[in-house]
Amino acid sequence: MSAEDSQRPPESARSDPATADAPQPSPGIWPSPWRQFFWDLLPGWLPDSIVPPRSGRVAPDRRFVPVAIVNDEATIAAFLETSRQAHRYELARIDAAEAKGSRLLGVALTLAGTSVAVAGYLLRIEQALTWPVALPALGAVSFSFSAVLAFEVDRVALFAPVKLEAWIGEGGRVNELLQLEEYGVQVAAWTAGHKLTTLLNARAWFSRGLVLLGLAALAVLSALTRAT
Repeated sequence: MSAEDSQRPPESARSDPATADAPQPSPGIWPSPWRQFFWDLLPGWLPDSIVPPRSGRVAPDRRFVPVAIVNDEATIAAFLETSRQAHRYELARIDAAEAKGSRLLGVALTLAGTSVAVAGYLLRIEQALTWPVALPALGAVSFSFSAVLAFEVDRVALFAPVKLEAWIGEGGRVNELLQLEEYGVQVAAWTAGHKLTTLLNARAWFSRGLVLLGLAALAVLSALTRAT
């Protein structure tokens, strides 16, 4: 065997030209929360090129999962129940993210107002824009960012419910029903993943605000000590 043959990949590892040229399914589009928030501020009569419908979100394409053709009713029922359990799990993740986002929104707004009040108090004491005044001001900005992101977590989710007429029209194939159920799981998992990522970013900004507000509290104590 020559050196060239030894470096040639095996037949099993070579890609099929037909498969390689086939279009890949779209992973979906989920714009950043800041862009979606900005689009909310624009009037709805603007064209879709400026204000995209559904906040610019596009669900991912269907990814067909190989499913064995079965005729046993018990096996079919087990397949469907497993897929529906996974779907319910993803829907529960979406509900949990939205509930946590709503709670975080209220706390972030409250602490943002508190930070503004502390900044005003320090400004009255310092009589200048010094670094103690900047601490609560930056904290208010961090809490505001957290509130916007938490607000975006509660944005309407995208789902792909199974419509019976869609697969009955294909001849009532069980395999088609299984694919539709699996696609519903894929879209729900895609939505839950983006919502949870946004929630984690909101928590990160909230943590930064807490640190800044804590430092601002120390600055208030220091100012009061100097005053006495």
